[in-house]
Amino acid sequence: MADGSLATFRADANAARFNESAKRLAMPELPVETFVESLRQIVRIDLASGASAVLASSVDELPDAGFLAAARPIEFPSARGRTAHAFYYAPTHPAFVALQGERPPLVVTSHGGPTSSTNTSLRLNVNFWTSRGFAVVDVNYGGSTGYGRPYRELLHHAWGIVDVEDCVAAARHLAERGLADPQRMA
Repeated sequence: MADGSLATFRADANAARFNESAKRLAMPELPVETFVESLRQIVRIDLASGASAVLASSVDELPDAGFLAAARPIEFPSARGRTAHAFYYAPTHPAFVALQGERPPLVVTSHGGPTSSTNTSLRLNVNFWTSRGFAVVDVNYGGSTGYGRPYRELLHHAWGIVDVEDCVAAARHLAERGLADPQRMA
């Protein structure tokens, strides 16, 4: 930094607790490494004295693991016979369950892009919704990385078309399987 100090990352005191929660949440088909390995802080270290100061922390304390939804990878049919990909997060709350026959409202999200991808790292914004009774689907639409070159090239000259088609297809797919209420989607 300009003042001769160094900014770096370090694990905070919650790292071990989070790793245990991540291991309990991991699904057999998803290696634990797909979850965030530890929480971090940004610290300033004065190189002359060795003194350090915390500049920013991710979170002070994690929610109980019972509030953290596990990602389930899904594939589903989309427009023009394509197969698209997403991660589905079911509503998760240790003290509440839906009424018999009730399907959850659905929040549909997708990553920025055009060529990027979403993953299963801990994102408290997803768990905000799932802990309140919503399902969340995070779509890796055609054009996303990680599914091969032909999949990534689907978005070429089709921004706002392929990505939207795949988000709509994900919502319909989940509604058809009873995992989301088709009348309550955003």
